[in-house]
Amino acid sequence: MTTVPAINCNNNISMKRYSTSTKPTPKQVVTATASAFIPGLGQVINNEWGKGALFFGGALAAGLLNKSCGKRGATAAAILFGIGQAAIRAYSAADAVLNSRY
Repeated sequence: MTTVPAINCNNNISMKRYSTSTKPTPKQVVTATASAFIPGLGQVINNEWGKGALFFGGALAAGLLNKSCGKRGATAAAILFGIGQAAIRAYSAADAVLNSRY
């Protein structure tokens, strides 16, 4: 634990304790794993329904476009949409961990 000075609304200085541990909490592990498998599920667990729907919709759209381009022989576009879907999954997992409340 680290103690640092903090100023509150009344301009009073108090000492607050912050954990310096980098070990993830169980909820962070659950939300990251959930979002890695189903983008947006970690946000739903964190009670961020709108953000979860956006991540899920984005990953779904990128996946459908990836399949569509692959069937038509547009290999470069399919690769780009595949990379986009992977990026959405990674960002969804990272966002779920950073916004875990406990």
